[in-house]
Amino acid sequence: MTNSDENNTIQSLNGKYPTKIEDRLEALEIRIAYLDDTVELLSNELGTMTKEFIMAKEALQMMYQKLEQSQGESGIELASHEPPPPHY
Repeated sequence: MTNSDENNTIQSLNGKYPTKIEDRLEALEIRIAYLDDTVELLSNELGTMTKEFIMAKEALQMMYQKLEQSQGESGIELASHEPPPPHY
């Protein structure tokens, strides 16, 4: 940083604010605004995906229960209840 740059950034006499600091501050405020929007968007998306995951999990549990019921009624056992084949 040169002396003229320091003078520009340090100058704050008579209500004048340094332009470079203002520019940097404005750029940071813009970035924060975008980051806030992104965080809100991701939070909403996470909430939606969580609800969809819960619904899919419940649907899978219901399907598994129906499968168990139908196999119990038909006399067919699940593969997990069968003994391993003789070649094991």
